[in-house]
Amino acid sequence: MRQSDATIKRPTRDHAQALRLKLTLLGVMGGVVHLFLVWLCLYFGYFRGGLPVFLILAAADLSGRFIFLALVYSGFNLRFREPGLTLAQITWATLCVLAAIYFVEQGRLVLLMFYLQVMLFGAFRLRREGYVFITALAVVGYAAVIAALWTYHPQGLNLQIELLQLLGFLFILIALSLVGGQLNKFLRRYRRQNLQLKEAMDRIEELAITDELTKLYNRRQIIKIINDQMALAARGINSFSICFVDLDHFKAVNDTHGHNAGDMVLVKTSELLASSVREVDRVARFGGEEFLIVLINSPVDRSVEVAERLRRRIEQANFKDVASGLRVTISIGVTQYQPHESLDDLLKRADDAMYRAKRAGRNRTVSNHA
Repeated sequence: MRQSDATIKRPTRDHAQALRLKLTLLGVMGGVVHLFLVWLCLYFGYFRGGLPVFLILAAADLSGRFIFLALVYSGFNLRFREPGLTLAQITWATLCVLAAIYFVEQGRLVLLMFYLQVMLFGAFRLRREGYVFITALAVVGYAAVIAALWTYHPQGLNLQIELLQLLGFLFILIALSLVGGQLNKFLRRYRRQNLQLKEAMDRIEELAITDELTKLYNRRQIIKIINDQMALAARGINSFSICFVDLDHFKAVNDTHGHNAGDMVLVKTSELLASSVREVDRVARFGGEEFLIVLINSPVDRSVEVAERLRRRIEQANFKDVASGLRVTISIGVTQYQPHESLDDLLKRADDAMYRAKRAGRNRTVSNHA
């Protein structure tokens, strides 16, 4: 049974997937802007091939982007090593930009400037090796476009200007790669430190409500739980019972076998108690060798049955791993919460019942239902 509710929920996969979907949608919007610039080139007569070629490029560009969008929207992207598909999307965008540049007779520099937006798409996702790849792809691809233009459409091509643009493009991409790689490295370190801080906070919160030895709730937390249940009972939502559990002759265990053996008995008893009640019930170490169990929506007669089952299980448990021939028993006092009674009165009735069990010979369950 889970005894600690301290763990803070971390961001879910749905949150990360929503972010991936948002970035992919931004990529689609970027593709639309890119095609709008290409259409302007077509409109002003700077696009070679006319409307049919433009429509083919547009269909190919948008088809690829919508495929990525469908992969993310369907969750199929989670099967890949990099669920964001960032490198794949940037590679596709690069190829689409290069294809458009080949058909644009004037204004290629505008499309090259737009490619910087493509690079920014990976600023928060790509590692340095990813930047190196897309930089090499863009530069080599642009050089191939210039070579193809020089071979097939040399008219109107100023090779010196194109090579200067290629050189400037290379330097800008190298700078972006260095900055982007450092930014990604910083973000990954920030996420790692943030996760470590969150884990530390979770641990601190868990320590605040659990007993360090037994990992059960501690006294302060079980008191809070009882107060919460009393508030619910006051509104007629449910009722509850509590069981005061005390290890019989525990001092003798410490004196005879040592405190380490005593700790082992406490831990094993805790495990047996926690595993023997329902998920909704709560078990706590109240102090020393005393335990307190809160049985939710459990009338006193049923709670006595539960307590008896717990008592028998402890009695029949094997503690040979602690000390040879060691036999452990418990005494239990059971009571049900009564409307409008105070916390002190409730605990006192359970405590009185437990001491009646002690006086009656120990290893028994006694009810003290008002």
